[in-house]
Amino acid sequence: QNELKLSPTIRKGQTVTDRTGTEPITIFDGAFYALSQLQQMDNVQTAIASSTDEPSWALQCLKWFVLDDVNSGDISSSGKTLANCFDHVEIRFGDKQRHFEQLHRKTQTPFENM
Repeated sequence: QNELKLSPTIRKGQTVTDRTGTEPITIFDGAFYALSQLQQMDNVQTAIASSTDEPSWALQCLKWFVLDDVNSGDISSSGKTLANCFDHVEIRFGDKQRHFEQLHRKTQTPFENM
């Protein structure tokens, strides 16, 4: 219920908010930096797994958020959306265990290496 109320429908520049336009939706501190660093590594597969009642808006958020590497001194990934940062995406209804099982099937990566 709360996710429906807060599902993002407004994007103003780099700010994604809830439907009312008052509650910003943000990424954890350091996540942009970590993702920009992962983008520079060879032979690293990236994946995201999330359980939500609103997978369509969670996927939309990935398309709206954009890496900004200017502060890290590396602009090679600047302008890349979060959706383009992941090789595998498991955002849907269900539980995380099922998401990780799907990722294991797709990647053949052992669970202990995820």
